[in-house]
Amino acid sequence: MADAKRLMNVGFASHSNIPKCQVDENINIPESFDYRETFKKCVLPVVDMGRSCGASYALLTAKTVSERNCIANDLESSKQLSGQELLFCDTLNGDCKNGHLNVSLDYVKSKGLVDEECLPFKPEEKGCKGMCENPVRTNINHFCLLVGEDEIKRDLLTRGPVLTTLQVHSDILGYKDGVYTKGEDVPRFAQQQAVRIIGWGVENGEEGELNNGNKYWLVEFSWGSSYGKDGVVKISSGQELFFDNYSYSIQIISKSRVSDTKFSNSLNDDKVPVNEELDIDLKEDEIE
Repeated sequence: MADAKRLMNVGFASHSNIPKCQVDENINIPESFDYRETFKKCVLPVVDMGRSCGASYALLTAKTVSERNCIANDLESSKQLSGQELLFCDTLNGDCKNGHLNVSLDYVKSKGLVDEECLPFKPEEKGCKGMCENPVRTNINHFCLLVGEDEIKRDLLTRGPVLTTLQVHSDILGYKDGVYTKGEDVPRFAQQQAVRIIGWGVENGEEGELNNGNKYWLVEFSWGSSYGKDGVVKISSGQELFFDNYSYSIQIISKSRVSDTKFSNSLNDDKVPVNEELDIDLKEDEIE
């Protein structure tokens, strides 16, 4: 439990000035979806941050940018980008100790990321060092806030996985399979964990069977492929675990486009004060 507590160290947003996405409401939402089936050639392996470094925010940001770049540019495959760079070269986050997703995304927007081959994930090697010579960088054009189930699903359908944080309760640590529903009076960790939403569905089963007809999200962790089912957990919808209320859409303009006009039109100037939602008071049932 002590190891787990150290790894739950992520904040969704460090400020409330996050632009809200403008999502096409005409996109039809199917009953189920799994990006691994739709965007097969862009899917990267599940990452494993290990037990010594709270790197979920960095590794999953890098992975999501990698795959969305592949999807946006219709590449033959994704090139894994460096989570190590976000951990130790971005001085506005706290390396293995803590980090905010929006801070990592700001870094990628302003500076880009080198490939994993150029700067591999080695959390034991502290500091921004060991980068290859003449690195090639991948940038994002923008990121914005998705609010609510429908916006998240529509964005995921067209652009790929979305990045968010999860309020983690202790009983999810032992998850194996099936649909996860948090138990009653189960303690939760004071801080959150970075995760990715990669799809959704409805659990099939016999009439009267537990979770039959239960809507769920497919949520990818950074705990390796041995956790859950290939690193993914089916989490029952509507549990107020934060992740399915707010997520980030990472937006990348295809290199074939010559103008940012279409991209600009996909953003909304409205700002959503997400910090108001994130000010969660510590309760007696929390693991401090």
